[in-house]
Amino acid sequence: MKSQVDKPNAGQYLSFQMKGQTYGFPISAVQEINRMAEITPVPQTHKSVLGVMNLRGKVIPVIDLSLQLGMGQVENTKNTCIIVTESPQGPIGVVVDIVKSVMDIHGDNIETPPVISQYGESDYVMGLAKVDSLVIILVDIVKILSQESLTDVLTRSKGAA
Repeated sequence: MKSQVDKPNAGQYLSFQMKGQTYGFPISAVQEINRMAEITPVPQTHKSVLGVMNLRGKVIPVIDLSLQLGMGQVENTKNTCIIVTESPQGPIGVVVDIVKSVMDIHGDNIETPPVISQYGESDYVMGLAKVDSLVIILVDIVKILSQESLTDVLTRSKGAA
């Protein structure tokens, strides 16, 4: 189990949904939020890399967070958004089903996640936040975007653009 030291800090979190479940990560990791934009596919990339997009003259890679977390792809809707965040490789767009809100989450409302997977705890789940009757899965977006397999692919995607 994770120790109290690893427990995420209280603060502001951007909440969003994927496949009906609410997730969140620290608002400090968010550079901007955009509606779904035109994405140019890049050949021979990881299945979660949708391609690249032009963000005010800068080409950035875009990943489908649902695919990256092994949840399968969801069809884009009018609510689908791209959250631009910083990764070890620079800015990256992260596609989610819908952005909900910025929430103030108090430390008393955050619990360490239980070990429920046969493989142990998820490296990406920082904690579980209870807000009213809702449970929000707090994810470590930096760890998700720092995966070795994704890092290699993103580096190649940026070079191909």
